[in-house]
Amino acid sequence: MASTNSWDLLVDSKKDDIFIETKKSIRGFLIVRAQGHIDCNAKDIFRCVMYNPLKNQWDINCDKTIYRKKVGVNGYILYNKTVKKYVVAARDFAMNWIQNTEPDGSTYYCASSIGCKYDEPTVKDVVRGATPLSGFHIKPVAGNPNKCLITIVNEVDLKTAIPDWILRTILKDQGYQIDRLRKMIPVWKKKFPGENPN
Repeated sequence: MASTNSWDLLVDSKKDDIFIETKKSIRGFLIVRAQGHIDCNAKDIFRCVMYNPLKNQWDINCDKTIYRKKVGVNGYILYNKTVKKYVVAARDFAMNWIQNTEPDGSTYYCASSIGCKYDEPTVKDVVRGATPLSGFHIKPVAGNPNKCLITIVNEVDLKTAIPDWILRTILKDQGYQIDRLRKMIPVWKKKFPGENPN
């Protein structure tokens, strides 16, 4: 796989089945996009992603995720706080969040701080970031409902400059969420052995 349309290749690992690329958005912010496959059905993957007690084991940049308020069908106000990374202060985000499942079984969830009206208090020593767009697309592979292509997209305004080597590490961490999520699915299934989404 090769990067196109101004995307810069960061990782192309056939061994790990992880593809990560970055570019500047039309807003001038950094976007990271990652893809890889997971051998599991879309509903179980989504349920594992939404199970917060396991989240910081596969999203290692996440300190906490809290659903503040339900605002509509599959719509919430979401608060997310990252961990401090090396010398880089933690960031937090207040976002609108929505989820949808398509007839083919594809599941999307998207979050954006644009237009989020929730009054989230600031936290000392934490930088309030912004994300015009972030989320997952979990798409079943044609002919194999127990395998999905995962696409993660994050466009972020981190508000302050971050050293390039730290930023590259953070971006790789974001992309390798897919690989860590693969390992987390069996852990999640042990906790919920009776789940049968099909």
